[in-house]
Amino acid sequence: MTAVLRTVPLAWIAGAGDAFVLTTSAFETFLGPARVERGRTLEAPSAGLEDDERLSQSVRTFIEQHPFPPALQARIVKAFAELAERTELGERLSTAIRSSGVSEDGADASFAGQYDTYLGLRSAEGVLECVRKCWSSNWGFGQSVVSGLVSSDHFLVQRPDGDILEERIGAKEVWSFFDPKRGRVVEQPTPAEQTRRSCLSHAEVHELVRLAVEIEMREGCP
Repeated sequence: MTAVLRTVPLAWIAGAGDAFVLTTSAFETFLGPARVERGRTLEAPSAGLEDDERLSQSVRTFIEQHPFPPALQARIVKAFAELAERTELGERLSTAIRSSGVSEDGADASFAGQYDTYLGLRSAEGVLECVRKCWSSNWGFGQSVVSGLVSSDHFLVQRPDGDILEERIGAKEVWSFFDPKRGRVVEQPTPAEQTRRSCLSHAEVHELVRLAVEIEMREGCP
């Protein structure tokens, strides 16, 4: 149910393309009996930051090297093939692995950015590999706007009309973009003329406010 609540609104808001969803049950199936053992490891008292980092890396390594149960792997491979057929893109299909923590966004809490995102995946093998990496990243320290890699732009707006009350342009020294030659997201210094330029026009800010208000009306809550 959580996956549906997260995925359907995203498709409606952004006009997002086709997709398939892996639920928390898939993750539990993936871990199998090892889930109990790893749970005990994570619940052990912390001996400090260095111990937490060591534990984080050990869990990530375990998940990234853990094999998929054959039945689950077959279902993911089939879902990818069906996606390629459904979109009529075939071998040109380029996909992304995105995530949502359980109860990540709700009326009482919002903590997006818990997991890593992977872009430009063109094969079932790549999807399988990055699903594991995405799952493992819940115990890692991903770099992104969410984690403070850059000082992002800030807009304070008046609802529901979208009047901009305050605007601060962040110093965006680094930008991330998908490099098709490398097949991954890379980071490099932001061109000087872009560092102090707003990432959104005022018209785009107003459109985001409009969407936010519409979402609240549809969902019946902020």
